[in-house]
Amino acid sequence: MDTLKELFEGNEALFEGLEVHGRWDWSVRHPVVRLDFGGGNYEEPGYLREEAAAQLADLEKRMGLAPGDGSAPIRFRRLIETLHESAGARVVILVDEYDKPSWTRSRRRTSPAPTAASCVDCTRSSSRARPT
Repeated sequence: MDTLKELFEGNEALFEGLEVHGRWDWSVRHPVVRLDFGGGNYEEPGYLREEAAAQLADLEKRMGLAPGDGSAPIRFRRLIETLHESAGARVVILVDEYDKPSWTRSRRRTSPAPTAASCVDCTRSSSRARPT
């Protein structure tokens, strides 16, 4: 994930001498949003939503946005639109360990398992407002 982040952010010096260097358009820099679901107790009911909300709040803070009012999809869309408008480029969204919540829960089925699709709820309405 770090390599992809550095590529999309246009950090050319890191890739000098590598095959990708001559194949990448270094003049285009994309804002990158990175979500990480690698840690935590996804067996605990509600943890996935809490973790996604906490990461969204951290992103809003880092990007200088006031902590959002409204649902996670509305806040996420606002974040993406703001980043797109300020950078003038499409926003890259990297999700690390997207399958861990469903994998963790599938090992022990004592209650309805949240899946990676639960994370998609945050982005579903954002995908309709894709900047061109």
